[in-house]
Amino acid sequence: MKRKNILNKLRLEFEDNMPDNKVLEDVKNTKVTKDLAPVYDAINDNGAMTIKVKQNVMFISGIMFLTMLLFTVLLVCLPILNAVLYPEKVIVTKFGIEINPSIELMLDEDDNVVLCLAKNRHAEVLISGENFIGQHISAVAKRIITLATQAGYFTTVNDEVDVTNAVMLSAISEDETKQRNLLQNIKNQVKNFYINNQIYGVVLTEFASKQELVDLVCALDYNISAEEKEGLINESVKSLNNRLNKSYTTLKRRFKSDFDLEELIKHINPVSQQFQENKAKTQQKLNDSQHKLNNFESDWLAETALCQEKIELWELELNQLKQLLLGIVGEAEKAELEEEIHTKQIFLNSEQEELKNRAVNGAMFNASKHSLANQIETYKQDLKGFNQQYKDQLEKQLSIMKNDLTNLNTLMQKRKEELINSGEGTLQQHLSSLGDYNVFYNDYSNWLNNRAEQLENIRINWDQYKTNWEVSYSNFVKF
Repeated sequence: MKRKNILNKLRLEFEDNMPDNKVLEDVKNTKVTKDLAPVYDAINDNGAMTIKVKQNVMFISGIMFLTMLLFTVLLVCLPILNAVLYPEKVIVTKFGIEINPSIELMLDEDDNVVLCLAKNRHAEVLISGENFIGQHISAVAKRIITLATQAGYFTTVNDEVDVTNAVMLSAISEDETKQRNLLQNIKNQVKNFYINNQIYGVVLTEFASKQELVDLVCALDYNISAEEKEGLINESVKSLNNRLNKSYTTLKRRFKSDFDLEELIKHINPVSQQFQENKAKTQQKLNDSQHKLNNFESDWLAETALCQEKIELWELELNQLKQLLLGIVGEAEKAELEEEIHTKQIFLNSEQEELKNRAVNGAMFNASKHSLANQIETYKQDLKGFNQQYKDQLEKQLSIMKNDLTNLNTLMQKRKEELINSGEGTLQQHLSSLGDYNVFYNDYSNWLNNRAEQLENIRINWDQYKTNWEVSYSNFVKF
């Protein structure tokens, strides 16, 4: 609506609410008799009025001062109050769930999730759109296993040859008893999931090594020096978990997911590599030229001495040739020797001319030094140009990456839905045709006993097992 239309509408509404003309005329013609006695009394009683004004000013000033004081106290106490009401969660346990989607959960002292890390693309897709922060590990583990089953990571068919359904649970905590109980509880939960859904699968458990935690901390915090890395192994698990929390939180502020980081590296690495190569070459030239400039006078004197040696050597050779020329009778041999004497004489004259110009602080000295200084300045400008060019290229690549990432989360969610939809039918068909529970339980127990030796091999060679699984399902998560 235009401004003119708005004003017209307001004027019409105002006129509709105004009394009629008769009422207005009556109001205009009414004479008001005003009693000014109170005003005169107040003026005459000047002292009393002054006291009241002073009292009012003091009262208002007191209220303003009290308000400012309360505001200041609130500002000081607000952080303390916030820390009391919302204490920072301290990570005490790192819990890993590996199906093939590999997920690590950082837990507080109440076993609630503080941090969730997706360690591969399968995990990124599987937990896309999920928020596990603040939930208990039992609920989160159940949700992850359920999602993995719906997405087809567990087969509902019994493989008599190989174990196709396996979950590896790992934990590391300061309290070994808590660590052991937590592993056992989640293991029982996953086993019950297998039994209730009549799935032939195994659950493997292990205590994560402290070195694994150290490596993870170092991988996320690129500012850690080599000396600090060596000292991390001596820190407590609680301290390492806190380091891990801070490092990952810092990265999460920049990148919503590990996919984002992968895309960033893919775009930035070629630009960074080219920049580092150009910078290293130019920096080496700059260092060499700077070294020459720093030692310019001593090198100049050394070159001057070398020039003097050449002159003395050629003078000696010329004298020898001239003496030899006196004894030669043949015209051809004499002409050849004269040509050689003439050539050496040219070289000698050139060196003698250069020696005359090689005085320290002479024209040639200053010109050479000035040329070297200009060359150094050129290299410095080249380095600045490389830096600016690098920034511009980074900005360009970041813009490209941002455009690519705008649809990434949507793409991940879509891929997750595709996976779940593709496995949902098979799972529902399996659940609708479950057999007798007692029969399955006995078969499942016998199956576990028959696979006992194989399970131990899977635990020992878990990394290889995961690698083989990923090769078999290479197209399972594809972008």
